[in-house]
Amino acid sequence: MNETQSAANTGDPSPNNIGALWPDPLTQFTSYLVSNGFDPNKDYFGDLRTDEKWDEGGKEYPYLNGLKRIAFSNRGGVQSVRSDIVKVPSVNVDAKGMTPDCIAAVTVTYSFKDGTSFAGSADASYKAHKAPFSLHLVAIAESKAEARAIRRAFNISQVAKEEIGSSHEEEDRSNEKISDTQLEGIKNLARRKQLGQKDVLKLIKRDDLANISELTHAEAVATLKAVNSYKPKPKQVEVPATKEV
Repeated sequence: MNETQSAANTGDPSPNNIGALWPDPLTQFTSYLVSNGFDPNKDYFGDLRTDEKWDEGGKEYPYLNGLKRIAFSNRGGVQSVRSDIVKVPSVNVDAKGMTPDCIAAVTVTYSFKDGTSFAGSADASYKAHKAPFSLHLVAIAESKAEARAIRRAFNISQVAKEEIGSSHEEEDRSNEKISDTQLEGIKNLARRKQLGQKDVLKLIKRDDLANISELTHAEAVATLKAVNSYKPKPKQVEVPATKEV
């Protein structure tokens, strides 16, 4: 039996034997985390590939797809992902075809096989996102929340590309001509709502136009919302009067 073993067995409290008698709790906890697929001292952002990061002026931001790869490869893997819609955006359209109070809020929770769970919450507003992104606010909020949950799980401080938003990337297309995709979408939606072209133009108060194709890109976005929200008035069925016998 060597001196270290002898000291440990006899309970020798000498400075050289403190670690053997009372292991450092932080060291034990760190060892447990690493053995379960997570190292608190590791730079997980550094594990992202070049195509999983977006560079803007020398500053890098992680993409959600890269964060998801990190999540599914560590902490024993992902057990489940849950999305809770906290606020559903309204579909009211004002005179300008905009919904300034239109906001979606979502919370995403990542549960890992090592028993840990991390949640992230985010919102997306109509004002902050231009078309066509403004039509998918719930999806945008969910992507932001998902990125935040994963960043918390792996101590990644760099904000994800999806969290920054898309408004600064998109060019202003408000005065552009209606696109073929928008035109086809309005026609198909109007057909399902049993609306003619004149009905659609009257609905958006642009009956001064002769054709839907004269709308601008921004007007087309508002038209899609207006037609989608349109509810036809129920037809009144006339009951024939009964003759008295």
